[in-house]
Amino acid sequence: WIDPSDIIDRVVYDLDDLIARSRSAASNTNRLINEDELELQQQQPPQQLNSHLTFESRFESGNLRRAIQVRRREYDLLLNPDIGHRGHLQWFYFRLSNCEAGVPYRFNIINCEKPGSQFTCGMRPLLFSVKEAMLGRAYWLRAGKDSAYYTASFTLTFKHSGDICYLAYYIPYTYTRLLADLEEWQSAGSDGGDILFSKQCLGNSLGGNQIHLVTVTAEPVDSNRPVVLITGRVHPGESNASWTVRGLGNYLVSPAARQLRREFIFKLVPMLNPDGVINGNHRCSLSAEDLNRAWLRPTVARQPEIYHTKGLLGLLCLTGHRPALYIDCHGHSRRNNVFMFGCSPTQSWVQGVDRNNPGWLLGAGGSGPPAEDPGYRALPRLLAQSAPAFSWSNCCFTVEKAKEATARVVVWRQMRIQCAYTLEASYSCCDQGLYRGFHMGVRELEEMGAKLAECLIRWKAFRSIPPSSATVAATAAVSPSVSAASRSATFLVGSDTEDRDENFLLQDGNSDGNDGDDSSAGSDLGHRRLSQEFLNEPDNELY
Repeated sequence: WIDPSDIIDRVVYDLDDLIARSRSAASNTNRLINEDELELQQQQPPQQLNSHLTFESRFESGNLRRAIQVRRREYDLLLNPDIGHRGHLQWFYFRLSNCEAGVPYRFNIINCEKPGSQFTCGMRPLLFSVKEAMLGRAYWLRAGKDSAYYTASFTLTFKHSGDICYLAYYIPYTYTRLLADLEEWQSAGSDGGDILFSKQCLGNSLGGNQIHLVTVTAEPVDSNRPVVLITGRVHPGESNASWTVRGLGNYLVSPAARQLRREFIFKLVPMLNPDGVINGNHRCSLSAEDLNRAWLRPTVARQPEIYHTKGLLGLLCLTGHRPALYIDCHGHSRRNNVFMFGCSPTQSWVQGVDRNNPGWLLGAGGSGPPAEDPGYRALPRLLAQSAPAFSWSNCCFTVEKAKEATARVVVWRQMRIQCAYTLEASYSCCDQGLYRGFHMGVRELEEMGAKLAECLIRWKAFRSIPPSSATVAATAAVSPSVSAASRSATFLVGSDTEDRDENFLLQDGNSDGNDGDDSSAGSDLGHRRLSQEFLNEPDNELY
């Protein structure tokens, strides 16, 4: 029963009105400073607090369009769609203050609608308290109870009166945070030892932000080392992908990765969509399109982020350094655990025999049925052994028609890279293994990135990757004029993309693909060696 006298129905935050009344939309965002602690120190006594919460979202990665006070402690919230788009209403991140301690507040994000979301299975939003941070507990914590869906609704009780808090769909990882991490990695790489660390600009986004390319290996450089290419954050709302890449990057510049650096050359593009991240989008770039549906024919005018990254891949292939492994890191809102999607030539949507893939070329030299690389499923199985959050049973290797324009499938088809994967990390929790029943946070995701790196030496030993011989042979016919000197000179560069042959970038993989939308382990087994027979059994699970 609702008492009509309780209804307030008052708009307490309106981003559109704030922008319209300001002389410059950027006037409040061009100061790189946070004054939350100073505000709390100068705060008025709790009994003089206003009668409603105050909201703010005009900061990096923020997303809240309007807040309506329905009752004294109940608020309806509306999110911004992606810029230039009418949909993709999922990511939220905003500041709230002027709260009372020990009393429940109800929040209804009335346009956060996604059937099958993990909110229906117990997932809770993330809360950061400035007062807790000032007390030495600077953590993002799962908060709220009585979560409900179809509309995302939850109840929060604050610990401190007058606190300043931040509420988010997941733990934010901003472009500014990436720049800080890049500086830390570079500092670690310049502290001596055998680390060769290179940070370069692969190109600029539509908004003029740099797309960073990181290279990590050991000195002296051996150009016969296989290349591993990792990309992440093509979807800006999937901040969990960035935390996984951060864990990988931290491990690569650590003393523990000394042998790994001697075995591989790593190339990381940690944030493919910086514009979307900065502006608080969930899925799109400033061109109002999903960049993970633009890999077939990217253009420098509309999708420079993908154009330059695909150009890097093309350069590596043409110079005899075709990556042995490609992984695109994502977040997943409908499944638990961490898992992989891959491309099996025997599980393709194409009617009859799918010939346009490296598996077909592997099968009897192109004249026989398609075949999988013997070590193709080795990496996810190794991860299921060593990474507590990883689940083999969630992995899938089907090639779907709707995914033909995604990074994983295009890299597999056009670049002829057999080991091309999407690594998906849940926003929610694990339902198996050591972390069963626990939400996944920064620690678990960074551990996942480190475990991925640790597995690669065992994966390489299993696959017995010859030192670039297969890739050199495959590319010799494509570019016989490339000299050994130019190969070694361009191997660590990859930032000069403007003069590349655009025809190579516009190769059509399978023209029947479409741009459909998608939202798309027991640790007690030790380091059991995987046999060939074990890997060839598709239903054999590790737990």
